[in-house]
Amino acid sequence: MDQQTILAILAKYGSTMTPDALRQADAELRALGITQEFNSAGEPRGRLYLPDGRTVDLGDFGGPWQWVDRGVMGGGGDTSGGGGDTSGGGDTGGSGGSVSSVGGVGSNGLPTPGPAGVLNTAGITEALRGTPGYQFAFSEGQRGIQSSAAARGTLLTGGTLKALAQYGTGLADQTYGEAVNRYQNLAELGARVATSPI
Repeated sequence: MDQQTILAILAKYGSTMTPDALRQADAELRALGITQEFNSAGEPRGRLYLPDGRTVDLGDFGGPWQWVDRGVMGGGGDTSGGGGDTSGGGDTGGSGGSVSSVGGVGSNGLPTPGPAGVLNTAGITEALRGTPGYQFAFSEGQRGIQSSAAARGTLLTGGTLKALAQYGTGLADQTYGEAVNRYQNLAELGARVATSPI
């Protein structure tokens, strides 16, 4: 699938990237084997997964449609609405007018800042899920929900399964948001230090 074809499809739904335009274009994109990434609230994130394995970001909401080719990112991302990018890999480049991103993922699996403090968050979700703090909070929260449901006799019901899923999604969103803010603050501090006179 070429860039012009996909951008032409998107342009039919508006000249700027909006969640509504992405929702309206979803059926047409899916017919071509293209999936979108959604956040935990079910809103489009402006990222497409192409049939050839490439990942493409479409720019910023409210701005014109863009084509930021992220390359082939191992494992793709979450298109179910339950989280964020779970790729684990950085950019591998692209072709045909691609815009490369900055930063990367360090050897510890956490994001590293690029020039001007811009943060590349590829792989951050999986890295955060592997931290002891997240694992502890996740297992204790799940245990609490299961214990409460067992005491009520509703352990294996749809309501309990929904509560478990909602807890996991909420914890992941909270942990991700806190980490991105923490690393963005560090990146901004580094940029200020790098540009301040000595």
